[in-house]
Amino acid sequence: MMNFFEQQDRARRRTGLLVVLFVAAVAAIISAVYVAALLALGGDLVWEPDVFLAVTLVTVLIVAAGSTYRIITLSGGGAAVAAMLGGRKVTGAGADRGEQMLVNVVEEMSIAAGLPRPGIYVLNDEAGINAFAAGTRPDNAVVAVTRGCLNALTRDELQGVVAHEFSHILNSDMTLNIRLMGVLHGILVIGLIGELLVRSMRHSRPSGRRKGDAGAAIILFGLLLWLIGYIGVFFGNLIKAAVSRQREFLADASAVQFTRNPGGIAGALEKIARATALLAAPQAAEASHLFFGQGVKAAFFGLMATHPPLPERISRIRGVPLAELPPTAAGAAVAGAAAGAAGFAGGGAAAAVTASAGRLDEEHIAYAAALLQRLPDELRQTVREPFGALAVVFGLLLDRDATVREQQLAWLTEQHAPLAAEARALLPRLTAAGPQLRLPLAELAVATLRDLSAEQYAAFKPLAERLALWDGGVTVFEYALLRVVRQRLDAHFAPAGRPGVKYLSLAPVAQDVVVVLSALARAGSADAEQAGQAFAAGMQVLRVANVRGVLLAPSACGVTQVDAALDRLLLIAPGARQTLLAALAATAVADDRICPEELELLRAVAAALAIPVPPLPVAA
Repeated sequence: MMNFFEQQDRARRRTGLLVVLFVAAVAAIISAVYVAALLALGGDLVWEPDVFLAVTLVTVLIVAAGSTYRIITLSGGGAAVAAMLGGRKVTGAGADRGEQMLVNVVEEMSIAAGLPRPGIYVLNDEAGINAFAAGTRPDNAVVAVTRGCLNALTRDELQGVVAHEFSHILNSDMTLNIRLMGVLHGILVIGLIGELLVRSMRHSRPSGRRKGDAGAAIILFGLLLWLIGYIGVFFGNLIKAAVSRQREFLADASAVQFTRNPGGIAGALEKIARATALLAAPQAAEASHLFFGQGVKAAFFGLMATHPPLPERISRIRGVPLAELPPTAAGAAVAGAAAGAAGFAGGGAAAAVTASAGRLDEEHIAYAAALLQRLPDELRQTVREPFGALAVVFGLLLDRDATVREQQLAWLTEQHAPLAAEARALLPRLTAAGPQLRLPLAELAVATLRDLSAEQYAAFKPLAERLALWDGGVTVFEYALLRVVRQRLDAHFAPAGRPGVKYLSLAPVAQDVVVVLSALARAGSADAEQAGQAFAAGMQVLRVANVRGVLLAPSACGVTQVDAALDRLLLIAPGARQTLLAALAATAVADDRICPEELELLRAVAAALAIPVPPLPVAA
């Protein structure tokens, strides 16, 4: 199975297929509209270049406008798709048993994958067994399931379905799917215009022969456009089938590898076979390629189905012995450490960290579940509500020194007394959670903070920054938390296109790499000699990338320098990111252990570069 970085490259290449099929669809529609225009004008079917040029320009403009409109309406990410299909957001607080189970499974899966926790939705009016993941990028993704899914599936089966959807998030299928919705809407607009023309003329009363003849021509043209709309439907289904069916097999296989439980996802598919996966929402056809199962009846006798036949999917899953599933080195490393291993095994551990990017396995999920089980239920419920999530973030930013902490709380009380009181009340439980839970808690809190209003977020952000900078400096954890807040929430409240790839290798940004590597080496080392050894271990990996440098002084690799470096490193290609992650991992485990500061900085860097890295056990 391809690694995360190969999947990123593959996702870009798949867009080429979409472009080719879309151009073919537009060409077919232009040809059909041209013929319809000639017939409506009462002319012969002969070559009329002026008519053809006019038809081409108008058709392209209409298709472009239709696609642009749908892309804009979906720019909010997965939440827009969930709302379009009648979804209701759930948090777990006050939820029924099925919703609570869903929230627990999604939280475990997101922490295990190193992904932002997706928004969680339930389609209450849908009795069919189905689910989907949608979003333009992981930090605005949602996972949604039908009420039938919650009513019919066991926890193992639900976990298999959710794992399938997380595969689509990790492999960038989700991003392509939502682009597909926007693009395909444009080629369907012609048919919608024809339908509108026919209906409007049917209700009008033309007077006079000329008006009657014009009305008849418009009705004829509208009918022809309506029929031409089926060209768009045909090509839409063809494109969906071309890019969707094989990916469903891959997502099924990934779900089995993630959970090591073929019976979970196979059981869910078998229940669909005995019941149904069909959705009642009018917009279900538009989103049919997103679903876990065939959500609408397949056109053309199943030839245009967006999903493979259920018996074939079940057979493939049931037919693969668990022992033959490919092992994951990262999972083995995590499992060994979680079971009580004293530390990591040098280079092998570095390779395991790199291999874990964008991957899930049973050990990661079990480790994430174990981490979450250590959280008191009250704290876990608190972080699912915006007020509680704010208090958790503020509590995590309070200083360990009691005197400094009291100063922070006194100032926070002046700004917002209820939040200050809640942060004080949560402090004993946050302290007891330990270093391993700080980042998972922060990630859960940040996911909940997407429910703030833009005004509330604008008020929250400077308060968090002031608490972090209270003593004149920023610790590694404080920086990691602030960077995750900025990375996840700035893009949510002020959406903007992500920068594209500018550098194919690390050589043009070599100094930025040295800054980040130096910061990581110093974060996990007690003295300059150890830091130098850790830095050298990372540089050894970077030799093939033409990166050279020496360990920087602390003043040259502080949080300000790291922050600026990460903004530039966002512009490197996936292959270069893989090399950088390998160097960072080698630096972190150079002393056969990962301390909390190293892990926090490593995951903050990975989050900044949009690389999902699962949780790793840290040294006490």
